[in-house]
Amino acid sequence: MKLTAKEKLFVVSNYILLSLITVVIILPFWYVITVSVTPYHIFSAKNGMVLFPTSFSLEYYKYLLEKGSLIYQAYGTTLKNTAGGVILALILTSGAAYTLAEKKLPGRRVLILFFVFTMLFRGG
Repeated sequence: MKLTAKEKLFVVSNYILLSLITVVIILPFWYVITVSVTPYHIFSAKNGMVLFPTSFSLEYYKYLLEKGSLIYQAYGTTLKNTAGGVILALILTSGAAYTLAEKKLPGRRVLILFFVFTMLFRGG
């Protein structure tokens, strides 16, 4: 299918716009990675404007992962909260589903309506 001049202009402008959006999204991640492997004296000498590291250092990672660091405690708390939340959600939803599957349950329609109605809205 051959594109008209307006369609070609639209396609080219889409490519340019999406390329710019991609750069805007990827650049902060690149900056964080670059700064994390740049030694502090070079980072401070360049006033934080480091897009390409001139020397390589893992001192920040060593500091972060050294023995007794709080990151291990933070990850442990995150894993406990996530696992506990998943287990609690599975128990509650499976219990509710088993109960609502019973055809002779009094008020079953109202409870199902309550569940379906709350699914129509976002959490906030």
